[in-house]
Amino acid sequence: MALFEARPGEQRGHAGSPRVWPFVGRHEELAALAACLDSTEAGGVVLAGPAGVGKTSLARALRNAARDRDWPTEEVAATRAAASIPLGAFAHVLPDLQAPGTPLVDLLARAAATLVARAEGERLLLTVDDAHLLDDASAALVHRLARAPEIFLVATVRSRETAPDAVVALWKDELAVRIDVEPLDDAAIEELVAAALGGQPTRALVHRVHAVSEGNPLFARELLLSGLESEALVEVDGVWRWHGPSGGGRRLQEFVEARLDRLTDAERDALRVIAFGEPLGVTLLESIVGVDMVDALEHRELVTVRREDKRVLVRLVHPVYGEALRAGTAPRQAAAAQRRLAEAVSSVGANRREDRLRVVLWRLESGGPQDSEALLAAAEEANAGFDHVLAERLAWAAQPDGGDEAEMLLARSLWLQGKGAEAEAVWAGLAARADSEERTVAIASSRSNNLFFTLGRPDQANRALDEAESAVEDGLARVPLVIQRSVYSLYGGRPLDALIESRAALERDDVPDTSVAQATVIAAPAQAITGRADDAVAMVDRVLPLALGLRGDDAAQLGGQLLAARFLALTIGGRLHEAADLAAAVHQLAVEHSSHDGLATMACASGQVALARGRPRTAIWWLREAASLLRVHDRNGFLPWCLGELAAAAAIVGDLDEAGAALAEADSRRNPSLRLFDVELAVGRAWHAAAAGARRAALAILDDAATWASATGQATFAGMALHVGARLGFAAEVVDRLEVIAATVDAREVVIGARHARALVNGDGAALDEVSIAFEEIGAVLRAAEAAAAAAAAHRDAGRMRAATAAAARAHGLAGNCQGATTPALAAMSEVEEAGALTPREHEVARLAAHGLPSKDIAARLFLSVRTVDNHLQRAYTKLGVRSRRELTESLSSGHAGDDEK
Repeated sequence: MALFEARPGEQRGHAGSPRVWPFVGRHEELAALAACLDSTEAGGVVLAGPAGVGKTSLARALRNAARDRDWPTEEVAATRAAASIPLGAFAHVLPDLQAPGTPLVDLLARAAATLVARAEGERLLLTVDDAHLLDDASAALVHRLARAPEIFLVATVRSRETAPDAVVALWKDELAVRIDVEPLDDAAIEELVAAALGGQPTRALVHRVHAVSEGNPLFARELLLSGLESEALVEVDGVWRWHGPSGGGRRLQEFVEARLDRLTDAERDALRVIAFGEPLGVTLLESIVGVDMVDALEHRELVTVRREDKRVLVRLVHPVYGEALRAGTAPRQAAAAQRRLAEAVSSVGANRREDRLRVVLWRLESGGPQDSEALLAAAEEANAGFDHVLAERLAWAAQPDGGDEAEMLLARSLWLQGKGAEAEAVWAGLAARADSEERTVAIASSRSNNLFFTLGRPDQANRALDEAESAVEDGLARVPLVIQRSVYSLYGGRPLDALIESRAALERDDVPDTSVAQATVIAAPAQAITGRADDAVAMVDRVLPLALGLRGDDAAQLGGQLLAARFLALTIGGRLHEAADLAAAVHQLAVEHSSHDGLATMACASGQVALARGRPRTAIWWLREAASLLRVHDRNGFLPWCLGELAAAAAIVGDLDEAGAALAEADSRRNPSLRLFDVELAVGRAWHAAAAGARRAALAILDDAATWASATGQATFAGMALHVGARLGFAAEVVDRLEVIAATVDAREVVIGARHARALVNGDGAALDEVSIAFEEIGAVLRAAEAAAAAAAAHRDAGRMRAATAAAARAHGLAGNCQGATTPALAAMSEVEEAGALTPREHEVARLAAHGLPSKDIAARLFLSVRTVDNHLQRAYTKLGVRSRRELTESLSSGHAGDDEK
């Protein structure tokens, strides 16, 4: 696939990039510019902003708009070189203007007259780029032209740059409207990245580009091109992501170097120190490079010095400078800068935890002396901060002096990267020489987790727990092993067992806080799946503050796992609005912390809740991102779950190819340990079968899944599967079992679903209306649309035409928010509407009658006979279920019967 699509005649730059970059996110500015063009009072506009923010692109857009109006245009670009020559910027526009000895006043008058004459009776748009660089004479000419009604001036100026007084006077004297061009927001950067790459970017990639560029389009462009050049930016399964270490490519380094070309060697050295250490306390930096140097760099606007909380910190003026400086620094110079930083921070005590980690890293990078204790502490910090690659490196560096503790950290960091086989090799050796009950339990818990999830060896996982239990006599010490068994029970598809096992840990008074949090991670989803979703949410809410107060490597992991458990309980409970908000918040945290597992899991969760809310295309977008990440490494074995959701979403929008491919891949990637997602996979398979026309086969799939789920205690999942069967047209076959389940659970989808199925069986239009409202209230818009469609059919069959029309209109409105979903229920709605809708002529006659026109006048207006009008009107009465013109007026005024209301 082409990375960039060039316009006809465009030349391509590096990596196929177009010379014209995607122009996005400037709707407000473009609207303001258009208003200025339309105004007869505005003499022009001044676009102000930092370098690279897009001022020239906006000026170009305005120039193109003027040309569309057949305005003549001229362009002037100011430069530092031309600034030494009077009217130098206008030399190419006014080549024969100057004559030796001509007074400046006369020269300006002749120049202005010449440009005005070129307008030829129209308004001429004059673009002056980088007007802050104009010489005084050119600035005076621009000021004079801004007063001429024949000229519309468009000037760009760089904020915080000194500009000639005549240029500043443009907006101060209100000769032109000043528009400050701000950096792009996150949404616009996402649009830019997607347009530039020609594909879907991960949210992590968008976040990185926005964070480094700070919304500056030029910096974003250079970062993307550098990523392509260095192959750090890669496309995986149609989704673009940043892969590998941070750092700028050659383009980015050259881009920044062009802005630092006048620095002294000492200034460059100082900037390198800041690049490798930022943010740095101002006092610390002054001790390294000197007070005068810090002042000089601040004066040259290369650094910022700001108070943040209780500290005054120094940063480079823009993150992109740090990216390029770090990548472009020679190894020897980088080592020297990091040694200076390590020595300076160590000399003042390195009291902050983050300082201790940074000192270890600086010494590691510069080859300085290290001690194993510091390396191990740093490795724990790195794992807690989701930088598992760094944690692995630090754990290796701590050996052999770090002993078994170093190997434990090494195994954990390998596992957290999805390197299951390598982690098992380390843990197996540790297990063989464990010399305490505490160490035996810690190794068995982590090792069995790796065996169960990452390697898909459930028998070996349970054997590792058995061996540990036989070696541990202390009941309290065995609690983590009990919790671990509950994990495997839950994900093995046995939530009742998981609930019993996790509660055994929670009911002890002497269990430490970490174990309480770990047990709740399992107990809450088990409770939701077995039928008590609201209680599960409350359980998480009680424990979450305790977990967030924990310290160490497990704290961040536990907090995320508890939030994921809360999300599952909210979704199962039908609290879809809350679930969507939580998924967005947790995903954003994962983006900010670069947590691969968090990004993948919450992208999948976001897709799941989008599908539940009736937004299948949004779901597909999220699920593709999740699948792309999980294919890189899937430590928890969640890819088949994600693919099952993707299959359902794709089938609902009619994409059988994507749905089929997702199911085939899910089957090939099944983890024998994991049975908890079997119902999700069955639902995806059923939607695919139904979309392919095999609805009876779909029912068989759902029936089998519900039977198995009921037998294993997954009551809510069984109910959800049966409700899908009702939605596919088999309400009579599933309603009795569905009602039995609904009586035992609080999952709103199941409870409302049982009412939905019974109303379908009874053909009860009023009950279906209520079901539609109930589904809409919980955020399940597609199911609300389906219920409304069924209500329309039921009302029509019962002869209640006005109710049928209202229900059909409601169904149509709800379905319009479902992103092209094509389910059997919505297809049936289309048939009902076609059978009962007014023809264009019937609607025209009915509308005129509703406005009070008698049949005679309608006939004259439409060139019809009075009898024909009455026939059309009678058919409209029948279809709408009304008996008089007054009722007809009420029906049509409700907006439910007319094509012109759509």
